[in-house]
Amino acid sequence: MIIGITGGIGSGKTIVCEIFKQLGIPVFNADQVARDLMQNNQEVYDLLQAQFGETIFPLLGQFDKVHLSRLVFNNPDELSRLNSIVHPFVRNAFTTWKANQTAPYILHEAAILIESGFNKLCDKVIVIEAPEDLRIQRVCARDGKSTEEVVSIIQQQMPDEERRKHADYKIINNEISPLLPQVLTIHETLLANV
Repeated sequence: MIIGITGGIGSGKTIVCEIFKQLGIPVFNADQVARDLMQNNQEVYDLLQAQFGETIFPLLGQFDKVHLSRLVFNNPDELSRLNSIVHPFVRNAFTTWKANQTAPYILHEAAILIESGFNKLCDKVIVIEAPEDLRIQRVCARDGKSTEEVVSIIQQQMPDEERRKHADYKIINNEISPLLPQVLTIHETLLANV
């Protein structure tokens, strides 16, 4: 079974996925794979360069992800162009990775799982939620961003209410409800349905 797992920035996808990994469940991190592809795959590199020009490659062979982020942030057309280049490569990487897994189920983690339509290829979807103020606090501490920057990112993302409509399971990561029992309940339910 393919289980999609998603949530907004600062919701706690990384820690939840780490718990699943400790339970022996492989996790494909689509966002990390996309970053790796943009920096290390020659074909992706060439397509990005052709689409976005030398501005995102100011030094020979060095990809400027900060500039690319600025270019696509608040610009749906540019973001759509970026996704149309990178998503097919991420899907191919996932297909290859999936073929090598032997666990009863696998996780496909992606911040834009639903927006990209990948949730339709998943058997079930887990959505992680956390209060916005806590998410802002986490991202500011983790990434050194200002509150305004984080709020701006959150506003660009799908709201929790919308994500919830696509969820088969929900995990609340509010630092009050313990995570481990929530993950174990989902894990046991999935194992029972394999």
